[in-house]
Amino acid sequence: MTSMKSIVSFIFLWSFFALTAHAQDSLAITGPDYYLEGVQAFNREDLEKARKLFEATLELEPQHDAAWYYLGRIYALKNDRIEAEHYLQKAHHADTSNYWYTAELAKFYASSTHLEQAATLYEELLSKHPNKFSLYSDLLNLYTNAQQYEQALATLDRLDQVRGENEWTSNFRFELYRMQGRYEDAFQLLEKLEKTYPSAMNSYYLGELYLNQRQDSLAIQCYERALRLDPTYTPAHFGLAETYRTQGNYPNFLQHIQEFLIDPQMNPAFKAEYIDQVLNSPSLRNRFQNQIDTLVLQSIQQHPTDSTLLYTTGNYFLQTGRTNEGVNFYARVIENYPNHLNPHIQYLYLLYYLQRWEDLEKQCQHSLGYLPGNFDIRQLQAIANWQLGAYDRSIQQYKALLRDLPKDRTDARLMCHSALGDLYQSIGEHKKAYAEYEKALKIQPDYLQVLNNYAYYLSLNGKKLQKAAEMSQRCVKAEPDNPTYLDTYGWILYLLGRYEEAIAQFKRAMLFGGNQSAVILDHYADTLFAIGEKALALIYWEQADRLDPTLGAALKIDKHSK
Repeated sequence: MTSMKSIVSFIFLWSFFALTAHAQDSLAITGPDYYLEGVQAFNREDLEKARKLFEATLELEPQHDAAWYYLGRIYALKNDRIEAEHYLQKAHHADTSNYWYTAELAKFYASSTHLEQAATLYEELLSKHPNKFSLYSDLLNLYTNAQQYEQALATLDRLDQVRGENEWTSNFRFELYRMQGRYEDAFQLLEKLEKTYPSAMNSYYLGELYLNQRQDSLAIQCYERALRLDPTYTPAHFGLAETYRTQGNYPNFLQHIQEFLIDPQMNPAFKAEYIDQVLNSPSLRNRFQNQIDTLVLQSIQQHPTDSTLLYTTGNYFLQTGRTNEGVNFYARVIENYPNHLNPHIQYLYLLYYLQRWEDLEKQCQHSLGYLPGNFDIRQLQAIANWQLGAYDRSIQQYKALLRDLPKDRTDARLMCHSALGDLYQSIGEHKKAYAEYEKALKIQPDYLQVLNNYAYYLSLNGKKLQKAAEMSQRCVKAEPDNPTYLDTYGWILYLLGRYEEAIAQFKRAMLFGGNQSAVILDHYADTLFAIGEKALALIYWEQADRLDPTLGAALKIDKHSK
């Protein structure tokens, strides 16, 4: 028999578990819970978390159109256009009366090539919301970008009917007329605008139209009217400057172009282009050097950290023969952007081009402090030391580069072996030089620079002349008009005693600039003398001596002219 105490205990436990189960059911997470969390994550721009929450919403409520809408927006932001279109369409079809669903799908189509679908949706929205200005603005931009100008003009007409004609719609209509080339309509509209809505901008645009019609005096009047309305309206100053420049009225040109260059609101990239193409023209620069210097420097004062303008200013001074000033502007870019690679490379290559080897070596060391291990900078440093005659240091730097280069960087490894071959040759380490050339040729058997140098140095050392001739001949076959390659091959043929063949190579070298090289002239003279053309040889030795008195041609003249 069951005791009363046992029955009471059973009833108590059953009641407890029933209440607990009921409480758990009441706390279960629902679709709306996931959805609200998803909206919060979306507003925080945590797109991945938002995506997962909206997908969880759809697992519980498969027809949740708002979750489709947000997923469409998320995929659009991720640039996944297929998924974006899929979800935005589902949301729109689920509730075609929802303004935001339709507007978002229209916006999506407008950003793609589906312009007709976008226009249809915008027109649908306008039929329901005829007073919503943003829809007209979006539809106008859509038609304009698609070059559907008549549809854009019709949309402006509808907007004017709803809100009345105003300055904004009139200016938009003017731009459309200009795009269509309807200059007469543009003139009439702008003249009306000037009277109805007098402004510096309207007067300026009218001046632009007159200028395009080559009516300079009327253009000037409009620009001046614009400046009376607003003395700080820079486009009018620019319009006057360009008009005066084309007329050759340079004092007025310089006065007004100054206002453009010192305006900090004007695009510095446009200023840089103007300085490069107009102010840096020799005809203008030579007449007004001091004034233009002032203009260029005033411009950079307004944008002291703009890299494009700094480079343009640097080039301006370099091209006018003021190298130090030009170099300093390149250096200023590094000061402003010390951790960016491009400013360092631009400055270093400028020093390389100017052959300022000491400055290049020091700057490489400085740049490596910001960009340690960079191959290009390390290579330039090795080149600088090479040119400074610090051969051992340069060799060590190239060898360090080879140690650090990955095996697949064959182009860079080829360059290093080639340089090392030349460097070892410079210090008389011929065997090491040849070994480096062989390594380079294993990477690229037809690398002409190595083939030529290897052949030439073999000839200078009187080693393996037949091998040298074969390598040199490959260079000439590849580039038959290269005077350096022709000279090397001709000289090796001379050393082999094949004088007539050598003469043919030197004659061809003369045709392609060899007469400007003292070495080539000297080699040609030696060969001519070998075949008994003494008088002609003396002529070419004299030419070689004039080009380079240190070559020793004068000694040959003294010896053989007696």
